[in-house]
Order: sequence, then structure tokens, then C-alpha cells
Amino acid sequence: MIRMKSFDESSFQKKWMVIVDATWLQTYADKQDEYCMCREYTNEDGSKRKLWYRMALEAKIVLADDLVVSFDTEFIENNA
Repeated sequence: MIRMKSFDESSFQKKWMVIVDATWLQTYADKQDEYCMCREYTNEDGSKRKLWYRMALEAKIVLADDLVVSFDTEFIENNA
């Protein structure tokens, strides 16, 4: 469809618009594996709790006002 120039009106200055977005996928109360990321919170009573989570970085191309297509996904991992 791109070769047929079906979406040429959606390009910006003859360039395709790409959106990059980080998205939370899952959250856990306990650590699942070594790749989970962690955030520590302090409760009102002073106690601390940890939230384990997974995130993904999405790259999407805008083809029309109402059409966005994901073309790459990379999982963000804890490398520490």
C-alpha cells in the first residue's frame, strides 16, 4: 500500500511519522525473574514496598488519522 501511495496524504513533509512509546505490560508483587524492573515505594506509615514490572518500547508508524501500525517491539530489561 505504501508503494501504491495510498497513504501519501498522511506523510509530513514527505516523511513518515514514527511514534516511540514505552508501555507498562505487567506488574507483580514479587520478583518473577532477573529481567523484571523494580520500583520502591514508601507507604504513609513509613514502611516500604516494592513493585516489580515489565515494560516494552514500541515503535509505530502513522499511516492515516485513524491508522497506526506497530512495526517493532523491544522489551526493556533490568541489566543491573
